[in-house]
Amino acid sequence: MRKTLSLLLLATAIFASESIIYGGGNTNVQTKTQKAYKKVYSVRFLSVPKNTSRKRIFQSIPKDLRDETRIVPSGNYLTAMFTQRDSRDAVLKDLAYIKEIGYKDAYIRSSQKFFQKTKAIKHLPRAKQTAQKQIQEIIEEPIAEKKSISKFTRSRIIYKANDAYKKGDYMQAIIFYEMLVASGNTTRKVRSNLCYLYGRVGAFLQAEEIIDSAKYPAKLIYSYAYGAATTGQENFYSNLSKYIPFDKSGKLMLLSGYYFEMKHEQERSLTFYKMAYEQNPVDSYNLYAYARAEDIVHNLKSALTLYKKIVATTDKSTQIYKEAEKRIYQIGN
Repeated sequence: MRKTLSLLLLATAIFASESIIYGGGNTNVQTKTQKAYKKVYSVRFLSVPKNTSRKRIFQSIPKDLRDETRIVPSGNYLTAMFTQRDSRDAVLKDLAYIKEIGYKDAYIRSSQKFFQKTKAIKHLPRAKQTAQKQIQEIIEEPIAEKKSISKFTRSRIIYKANDAYKKGDYMQAIIFYEMLVASGNTTRKVRSNLCYLYGRVGAFLQAEEIIDSAKYPAKLIYSYAYGAATTGQENFYSNLSKYIPFDKSGKLMLLSGYYFEMKHEQERSLTFYKMAYEQNPVDSYNLYAYARAEDIVHNLKSALTLYKKIVATTDKSTQIYKEAEKRIYQIGN
């Protein structure tokens, strides 16, 4: 099953070499002061090299987490720490939510350090006022000022993004692609890769901003959908349903069928595979997906007709042809 399903994804393969989740708006920066306190628990959900700017870190954090997130040093890294509670059980729900929105490596950490909420700046000593102002300028500075970068620098950033992706560090890969976007290097490939990575972590709102600002958004929609479908994002269909009626290629319908097949909702999967086929019947992937779906629900007569159509219209050297030919023989016998 996995082998045949992987054939369908070839139709929408996107990444350059093959979430962090980003949000906009202001960030409330809080000065930390330590005091004696009983053990507290927090969720650590993001770790980046120590030289990463705090502005970039906060931009990578969803809006609903920012107000209660602190950036704390941890060896050669900076770690995002969400809230502090007085028992481990109290942060279990926080952990579950943070994992659900894409931070799969999030974990609970105990500490004796308690971070108080910030007092108004006017009550801080002058030195702290200055430091606080500098931090706010770093984090709240708009990205609007896009500085151009050299081709060499751009190539290096893309290399680092792809390298991070290969290592499974999607957060770091997204940060690098965000750097390119912030510097004005918004080529279609860069935006497509970024939308794909957003899809892997289910960051639809962030992808939607890129999609809605594009003159030709179809490829970006497919990129997000591909990433979201392959990782089984819970809100895949509710997020993308508004785009399906405008899917002229059938790719989004195909990915919707794949998504529901992975969820073992075969009848629903069949509906979308059929829609993809009817939208673009000359596409061999759409044809093969529809044939398989009919086969799975035991509509063998229909499946056989579709498999024969594949054999009659598809290159004999393709894997789709070979799979269809094999299934024709099996059904016939």
